[in-house]
Amino acid sequence: MMNEQRLHEVADKMEITEVLTRYCRALDRLDPKLLRSIYHDDAMDHHGPFDKLGKELAPELVKMVREGTDGAMHLLTNVSIELKGDTAWTESYLVTLMNHAGTYHDIGARFVDRFERRGGPWKIAERLMILEFVRATPMGEPSPMLGAFSRGARDHTDPSYKR
Repeated sequence: MMNEQRLHEVADKMEITEVLTRYCRALDRLDPKLLRSIYHDDAMDHHGPFDKLGKELAPELVKMVREGTDGAMHLLTNVSIELKGDTAWTESYLVTLMNHAGTYHDIGARFVDRFERRGGPWKIAERLMILEFVRATPMGEPSPMLGAFSRGARDHTDPSYKR
């Protein structure tokens, strides 16, 4: 049987995982407000050439994805979380698939984050993005059959927002 402390730990880990996946959704739906919601106001994000407050970086990242890609999917995998009171350290793997100007990019990266719960929800207090690999491949013509599928939108008109 699960004791109350263990139950709280499981709930904390689920909440932290939700924050991590919110990053992916926010970038794929080009939603700067949603992306901003993962950071504490003073959170730093060390993101390649950027070293700035997460709340300032969020709209810039969304703009870069909007203007720099014809489509993207951010996939979160292998999440490990170490809890100690109201602080958590996480390592999560990220695979990003992007279409940019006729070239398909596979990007493998990791996030090493420090989360804090400050009087309520868990949010990122500090993030380090570590790039592992990039592969760029020229794109060919897609199968005509794929035209029959529903298509996503990179904004709030996406079917996932309908309730």
